[in-house]
Amino acid sequence: MSEWLTASEIAERRLPGLPHSKRKVNDFAKRYGWHSAVNGDGSPLVRKREAKGGGFEFHVSLLPQVSRSRVCCSP
Repeated sequence: MSEWLTASEIAERRLPGLPHSKRKVNDFAKRYGWHSAVNGDGSPLVRKREAKGGGFEFHVSLLPQVSRSRVCCSP
């Protein structure tokens, strides 16, 4: 499992505590300041997606705890 997920991937997983559409996941990320979040050593927890189509990837540590446990335990 990757430690980084796109808004589409988050929405597709229908995780508890998070919206179930790409647009609403992006709105949620903005509302909760995910784009300015950093970890303990100051590294950003959001990065630009390198693949075609662009967008952003979010580190799983940004997800609510109930969602994180679903991500780490699902195939």
